[in-house]
Amino acid sequence: MNLREQTDDNSMLTDKQLRDQIVTLIFAGHDTTASTLALALYELSRDEDLQSCFHDEIDNIETPIDRVTLNSLPVTDQIVTETLRMYPAVYVIPRIAEREMTMMDYRIPNQSQVWLGVRQVQTDERFYESPDTFDPSRWEEGIKQSIPDFAFAPFGGGPRFCIGRQFALTEAKLALAIIGRKYTLHRIDHSDYPPESQNHSNTPDPPLTADMTLRLTPGTEFYLSER
Repeated sequence: MNLREQTDDNSMLTDKQLRDQIVTLIFAGHDTTASTLALALYELSRDEDLQSCFHDEIDNIETPIDRVTLNSLPVTDQIVTETLRMYPAVYVIPRIAEREMTMMDYRIPNQSQVWLGVRQVQTDERFYESPDTFDPSRWEEGIKQSIPDFAFAPFGGGPRFCIGRQFALTEAKLALAIIGRKYTLHRIDHSDYPPESQNHSNTPDPPLTADMTLRLTPGTEFYLSER
């Protein structure tokens, strides 16, 4: 709480400004990454083939998994990227129209609030083949270079682009790889506990709750075993 930052006019941050910065860090750096990790683990838990590829990749790393090691984990990177595509924690972005405009025959008055549907765009078949299928391998072919700039925008874009993007990506990949090195997870449906080894690819879509962030519905359970 003793931290203060110089501002352009040589004054110090007020207590309210400091509080706002701390709230931003806690919200943007904790809840969003936790949601991404939970949903990535959910998808891994119901796809035995994907989980096997993931485990093979991290098992080939003999050194401790750290920031440098992440460059050698393309499958882990693709899993996190695909999770952010299908389940962006920030699933809508609010903006204010700076002028009156018309979009798809709808009139948007000046100064009206507009909500941009990030998840709707990122699951649009105009930009992605089989958009409702969780398929990390789609990111192998340089798809980011072939789609429009805002067809993948889990961190927003433009001048309000998330300042914590690189930190969040590094944190999510590191955590996922470290968890995967130590544990195997299976989703619990309470009809098969503990679950036998099986392919969960036919299970329903994740139970989602859309509050301030898009996240796995509280109460969703996993069976965890040490590897």
